[in-house]
Formats: sequence, C-alpha cells, structure tokens
Amino acid sequence: MSLLVLIRPRSGAPPPPESWPVGRAALALLAEGVPVSFGGLMPRPGGWVPCESAPLVAYDRFPSWTFPQEYAALTRDLGVPISNPASIQALCRDKLATQAALESAGVPMPQVSAKPSQDLLKKWGGGFLKPQFGGLGRGVVYLRPGDPIPSHLPGATGVLEPAILQAPVLPSQGPFTSLRALVQRDPFQRVPEGWICAPIVARVSQDPVSNVDRGAQALPAQDLLSPGQLQQVKEVAIGAVQALADPWTCELGVDLLIDPASEATVVIEVNGVPKGRGAVLAQRDPERFGASYQAALERPLKWLWSRACPRPALQTP
Repeated sequence: MSLLVLIRPRSGAPPPPESWPVGRAALALLAEGVPVSFGGLMPRPGGWVPCESAPLVAYDRFPSWTFPQEYAALTRDLGVPISNPASIQALCRDKLATQAALESAGVPMPQVSAKPSQDLLKKWGGGFLKPQFGGLGRGVVYLRPGDPIPSHLPGATGVLEPAILQAPVLPSQGPFTSLRALVQRDPFQRVPEGWICAPIVARVSQDPVSNVDRGAQALPAQDLLSPGQLQQVKEVAIGAVQALADPWTCELGVDLLIDPASEATVVIEVNGVPKGRGAVLAQRDPERFGASYQAALERPLKWLWSRACPRPALQTP
C-alpha cells in the first residue's frame, strides 16, 4: 500500500525528487518506511521508479479549480479517503457558508453581506468586495462609499461569480497587514488540541488587499507581532480549523487580521487547499525557516499515513 499525492501530471521526465521540496518530504518518509507516490511514480534517491502498490489514502494537491474535469476523472474511481475531502474544500470555497459555520462556532469575523449596497459602504466606511467562491486574491477590490458596486466579480478561474461585501478591518493608512496561518494535524498528538501552526506569515502591502499573489511582501509574523499577539493569532486560527474540520481534514490555511482599534484577532477566510507561504520564508532565510518549512511539508503526509495505516511506520522526532 502507498500514500498517493494527487498532482497534475506534467509532460517530460520529472526532476530528481531532491530538487523538489515535496519530493524531499517523500524521501524523508520513505526513510521511515512510508511509501509515497506521485501519479504512478515513487521517489528514490536520485530518481523515480514505477509505483506497484495500490493507494491506501490520498493527499490532494491537485489544482481542481483550474482543471475540474481532469480532477473529476482522476478521483472518480479512486476508492480511498482523500484529504482534504471534497466537502471541506467546497465549504472553504464558499465564503458565505464558511462565514456561517465559523460564526455559529463563535469564531470572530468581520460582517459579511450577500447584498452589497451603498448603505453598507457608508455604515462600514468602506468594504472589500469579493467573489463568493474566489481564491488567490483574484477579483477582490476595496470599495469606498460612492464607488460603483458590480454584482459579479471574476473568481480564481476568471468565471464571474456573485459578489459579496465584507466589512473592513484596517488601520487608517498603510501599510496593510494580513496574516496566513497554516494549521496542520499533529501526527504524534503532542499538543492537546491536536493541531500545530507552521510559522505564521505576515503579508504586508500598500494595497488594502494584502495578498502575496497580488504582490504583498511575505514576512515572518514573529518579527512584527508581540508574543502575546502571536499566541492569540495561533489560538484563533486553531479554533477556526477545529470548527470546520472533519475526521479526514489534514490542514487548512487561515487568513486573519488584527483589529487596530480593539487589537482582537479576526478570521477573514479559510483555504481548503492552502499555501502556507513558508516557502518564501525558507528561501529568504533558510537557517531560520528551512527546517520548519520541511516539517510542514512532511506533517500532513505523516498524519495521513498514521490515520490510514493500522501499523504506521513513523518515528517520533
């Protein structure tokens, strides 16, 4: 049996696994007796070999938004648990459904309306207009009172989606900072809540839409926040994940803000196929963040294998 990583196949020979962060993670698990496969291939030091074992569980890193038909064909008859499950990914893509689920669990969030209006812009002093199912920061615009309000916006794939309005949580002037917390299952259950935050990334921009995919600078949040603020962010992020996760959810990305008026931490979005942005920190400062980035790549694979395999071959670090 093997752990299948769902990715989109590419033409040509794959690069050596050592040259690819996830490939290095798979090699590390192989050393612990966990076979990991990618589209029919398994990594070995210096290259790849055909996978001859059936999958026991799948870790989903396929760009299903962009290639929905390929994704459907790949997963239709797979017959094993997929993490994150499609139901969790669908919940996180629908910002209104996510908002409702988190609010019912008491997670602090800015107000959101499915009926954007000038009255709300005046009441809130502005607002973020977002595609309801969008991602990667695409289509999001910051509106001020009096600005035109389109009814639809382009989502992650460019398809028009209904627009929703989110109340702003902003300082009076830039730079603007949002936070991304990659929250993952702990394979060894060393913490009571069972979830671990990878190093939190601050996304700093002169644009109120502070998103790395739109040019925001990624910085270590621990360099910008006090220890108390950092701990509060972690607690709110983990609380949001616990409110949404099902038994096969291995990780979620939580976007947060610190309210400059109250200093409270609020959740603005949750991502079902997250980018933790740890790669940016690791590339910039490998001595500080290289090991934590590699651990974040290995953690969901280890947890899924221990969850699916009755006799997990894992070593507690």
